[in-house]
Formats: sequence, structure tokens, C-alpha cells
Amino acid sequence: MGRTSRKLQPAPTAPGWVVTACGLLFAAVEVVVIPGASSPFRLPKEALALGGLAAIGAVVCLLRARTFELPRGPLTAVVVALPALAAASALWAASPRTALASAAATAVWATAAVALAHLDRPARRVIAIWTSFGVLASALAMVAERFGSPLLEVEPVGSASRLQLTGLTGNPADLALAAVLLLPLLVSALVRAHPAGRRWLLPVALAVASLATRTLTAAIAVAAIVVVIAFVTPSRRLRVAVAVAALVAVVVVPFTPLGTRLGASAKRLAHGDLYDLFSARADGWTAAAEMIAEHPVLGVGAGNFDRAFYPARVAWLAARGEVGQRGELATHFEWAHCEPLQVIAELGIAGWLWLAGLAAALVWHWRRIDGPLLAVSACAVVPFALLHYPARLAVGSVPLTLIAAALLAREPRRRVELARPAARQAVCAAVVAAAAAVAVWQSSRVAVDRWRGLAESRLVAAAKLRTDTRAQVLTDLERQALGRVDGVTATTGDLWRLIGRARLLRDAPRPAEAAFSTAMTMWPHEEAEFGLGLALAAEGRRVEAVAHLTRVCRTNPSLTALIMDSDLRQTVEEALEAIARSSHG
Repeated sequence: MGRTSRKLQPAPTAPGWVVTACGLLFAAVEVVVIPGASSPFRLPKEALALGGLAAIGAVVCLLRARTFELPRGPLTAVVVALPALAAASALWAASPRTALASAAATAVWATAAVALAHLDRPARRVIAIWTSFGVLASALAMVAERFGSPLLEVEPVGSASRLQLTGLTGNPADLALAAVLLLPLLVSALVRAHPAGRRWLLPVALAVASLATRTLTAAIAVAAIVVVIAFVTPSRRLRVAVAVAALVAVVVVPFTPLGTRLGASAKRLAHGDLYDLFSARADGWTAAAEMIAEHPVLGVGAGNFDRAFYPARVAWLAARGEVGQRGELATHFEWAHCEPLQVIAELGIAGWLWLAGLAAALVWHWRRIDGPLLAVSACAVVPFALLHYPARLAVGSVPLTLIAAALLAREPRRRVELARPAARQAVCAAVVAAAAAVAVWQSSRVAVDRWRGLAESRLVAAAKLRTDTRAQVLTDLERQALGRVDGVTATTGDLWRLIGRARLLRDAPRPAEAAFSTAMTMWPHEEAEFGLGLALAAEGRRVEAVAHLTRVCRTNPSLTALIMDSDLRQTVEEALEAIARSSHG
């Protein structure tokens, strides 16, 4: 097959086109949007990143199929283990296909981190700079929107004014994490190099962009990074500059929107209102805790948190006799808002072991590399890992992959030479086939997401049409959805919920009940149970309807506003009040 060498080799200088291609790809990930899609900012970005990385990797493999250099340290083992554990969880997950899809996506990111570790530090910095330009373009779009000149026509997220701003990266928290997670790659080399002041312009711009989103997690991360810089830099001039910047921030921030939000958070903390202080993240945390309690050994399966959320949240509330506190109509949590909790909930004991292995690998690195990279990375990543979901979004996975590559580059390498032409051809064929499969997979995901977004728009618009026209539009929409049910099993639950809503709008409660019941069987979800309750009520089966509606509104009492029948709404509200009284009694 070939021969190996354990000698540590210096990272080679990459061909310029590889660095440029990766930089342009990552910049595009930060700005690409598909208006009209179901998730215009999130799924398209992930599809572009995964497909682009697979394509670049395939081309590089074709050009350099004779010799490979693979890192062989503890962090490499941890990075490679995660997709393997995710794939194994498909054996017991409620949705094996979802677990395998999660494993495949994780494998692409892991492979990208290992590949980028072959680049030298200046090359990785160039890629980070390209990515930063994409983030700043998103920030400029957000600023333009704030001043009344939106570049995109998109639905606002949530009811709070801050969340009505989107930029190109996504909601403010997505933009903030993308900006902050790039800082370690730009700052760590500067704190020891005594660079010219202009080299700091880009990281300062990213920090300002993150703070402009009014995201508290970003404020915590930036403050921690500033403190670390002040401690680790040997430059007295830089320490003075950092102290002056911190003093200016302390004086100016209270008069900015971020200062207003910090003041409101301080009041919530003083009143013990932790639920609102953490922006309802407790819903995701408690659901994850319930999953861990119910599946402590194996977990629910990679990528299956989304499917397990609603039953777990209901079980948590029922076990404690409580009613949820959510104050907005958005109810479902796709992710736990805490990466360690989600890893453990999905992978069980294997998740615990993987996190322990990651911590051990980072300690191993701490003793072998210069401190700034790891210290600044920890300040940037940890707050978002505990309070957000950076690894679940492409805009976060891109800088995380670059950070991992920078650490992997410090590990010893093993050179593998494929001396036999047959071996090289087999490897090239496998890589090209895998890249093609990823490209087809991501293209199909985007196509389905685009159709779902357009279908959702048609469904909303149909409610305003005349009865005969509405029935025709809804029947056509239902026919299209039914034609996709068998072919897109990963989104079958979504499709059946869409079909149920269309049937309710055209006054067909019994078929709607069947659609929502099917959706609940395939994927227990708040929207499916809420629709089931409405369908039963329309059939005159009010007792069953109240049971279902009370159950779903227990997770979020605000949903009662969507019950148009005033008597039915009052009955559900009284049932929730009775539950609340019994819990306090």
C-alpha cells in the first residue's frame, strides 16, 4: 500500500487557488441567502459549505493522491471520533436517517479541519480574513436594516425589536457568534507580534459588529477576550491600548442599545427572573435534561434532539406539575442552546466520554503550544457553546473548523505514500464519489427547503382568498405535498403537518385529523398536536380537543391566542390555570 513516517513535518505552503477557493467559499457562506426558502439563512449556508468543502477536497485529492500527511495526536482522534459516534447512534435513534445525516455532515466538517491543518498559518489567516469580510458584509446589511433600508424582504424573527434585524448571516445572535468566533484566528498571532495598528482594524471591526447586535453572549465573550489579551501580551503599548479601549467602552456602552439591554438584564437578575434573563433557554435545557434522564446510556441519537424535544419538554413539565412560561408564539427548540447538554442528550455515555476526551486533548495542547490561541479560543467559544449552538450553524462551524485546524496543525503527522497506481486510483474514485454524493444530497435539501418555504407562503396567502379559489389552491398544494411524502422521508413529519393545515383551511376537519395524527406518529411536534386539537374541535369532539390543546399549550400558554373559538380557548386557559394552582398549592 505504501509507507509511513512518524517524523513531524512542517506545514506545507498550499497552492494559492486552494486558499482563495476556501476563503471565497467561507465568505459566501456568511452572506448567501435564499429568499422564499423555509430556512433562508441556515440550511442554504450549510448546504453551500458542505458541498463546497467536498468539491475542494475532491480536487485536492486528485492533484495530490500520491502522498498524504495525517495528524495523529489526541485532538485528531477526538475530531474523527465524533462522526463515528453519530453514525453508531443510528442503530437506536428514533430516526436513523437523521442520525446518519448528522454523522455525514459532521464527517465533512471533521475532514475539512484535518485538511486545513495542512496549510501554514498565513494561509489559514487569509481564509479567516476572507470569512471576516463576509461577516462584516452581513453586519452592514443589519445596520442598513436598522436605519430603514432593508436589503432583503424576510419575515421578522420573534416579536422583540432586536430579533427583527437579520443581516445576511441570520438573526443577531448568529451574526454575533460568527464575528466573535473569528477573533481567535485574527488576534492570537497579534498579541505577541507587536504589529502595526492597522492589523487590528479587522478584529476591532468584528468586535464592534458583534456588540452592535446587542447579544449578551457576545458581550461576555468580547470582554473575556480583552482581559486575556491584556494578560498574555508582552507589549506594554498594547496593554495600555486595551485598557483605554476598555475604559471607553465602560463609559460609552451604557448609552447604547447594548447598554439598555444590559440594564434590563440586570433588573431581571435582581428580581430573580432567570427564565427571561436567559431568553427562555431553560425550555431547551430542561428538555435535554429529560432526554438524559430517560436515555442515560445511549441517548436519543445524533441529530434527534429536534424530534425528541416536544415529548421531553412535556414530560419535564408533567413530572413537576408545572406550566411553561414562554411568552411568544415560537415554541419549538431545534437545538438545546447548550452544546455539551445536546451532545450528552444525543449520544448518552458516549457523549460524556467524547467531551472528556475533548477536554483532555485541549489540556494536552495547552502544554505544547503558545497560550494565546487556546486561551482566546476558549473565551470566544465557551460562552456560545454554553448559551447558543455554534456547531449547529454553518456560520459558526466555519470558524470552529478553522480553530480546530489551527490546533491540529500543532500535532505530529504521519506521512502516507500510495506507491501503487491502483491504490491511488481507488482513493481518488472513493473521494470523488463521496464528493458527488454530498453535492447531490445538499442540492436536494435546498430544493426541498425552497419548496417548503414557497408552500408555506402559499398556505398563508390562501387564507385571504375567496372560498372557491382558496379550496382550489389548497387542494393543489395538498396534492404536491402528498406526491413528496414517499420520496422525502427526512421531512415527512413536516409535510404531513402542512397537509393537515391545508385541510383545516378548506374546512375538511376529518382528513385534517388523519394528517395531524400521522404527523404526530412520525414526529411528535407542537404544531402537529395543536392542529390535531383544532381538527377534533371542528368535528365536535371537544373533550378530546381540550385534552390535546391543553397538553400543547402547557408548554407555551401563548398558543391559546391561536384558538379562535372563544369558548374552547377559555376552557383550555382554565385547565392551564388549574394545573398552575395545583403546582403552587
